[in-house]
Formats: sequence, C-alpha cells, structure tokens
Amino acid sequence: MKTEFINHEVVPGSRKTASETAMKGIVRDALEKVFKDDGILSEDETVRQCKVLSDTIKDDLKTMEWERYKYVVQVMLGEQMGQGVNVGSRCLWNEEMDVMASETYIRVSNMKMPPPEHNIVPDP
Repeated sequence: MKTEFINHEVVPGSRKTASETAMKGIVRDALEKVFKDDGILSEDETVRQCKVLSDTIKDDLKTMEWERYKYVVQVMLGEQMGQGVNVGSRCLWNEEMDVMASETYIRVSNMKMPPPEHNIVPDP
C-alpha cells in the first residue's frame, strides 16, 4: 500500500500575512467615505450606518487577498458627551499570525448652535 503526502501550507508565507498598517488605512478610508456628510444620525440611521460600515470594511479587506484569514469587524457608534466606553471580547489568538487593527473616528459637527438666551431682570 502506497501512502502519499499532500503538501499543505498550514500558515501563510511572509508576503501573504496581513498588515496592521494596511488594515488601519482601509478602516480609515471606509470611515471617511461613510461619514462624509455632516448630519446628525437618528437611531434608525445609526443602525443602518453600522451595518453599511462593517460591510464596507469587510469587503475592502477581502480585496487585499490575504490568504487563510477570516475577518471579524465590529463597529460601535456613539455620541461623545464626556463619557467613555469599554468593550471586551474573548477569542483564541495566535500571536505569530493573527493581526488586529482598531481606529477611532471623531467627527466634529459644524452645526451652528442657537445663541444662549439671557434673561435680564432690572434691579428694583
């Protein structure tokens, strides 16, 4: 009985590994593309924008053709009012091959606020 061994590459070669710098650029471009207008999002629009943004990032990452990678894209939108947010997750991680990139996008609104109202009460 003859046994044949299949030459199977378990890990990608050095030129095929994902780059954190390239991923950050993809994420930054997607953020700027999706949030190019300066409007305020309603609750329904925020849910839709999260889905659009995550799909855009995932599709752009797949165009890089890094072999043997799966992509997990997590998008969180919120209003910055002096509070902070911590997000935790658990996964199996291979320090030699797995790569993570995160990006924070802060949009400064150009909306004009109405002038504050002042009540002037004369002294009696």
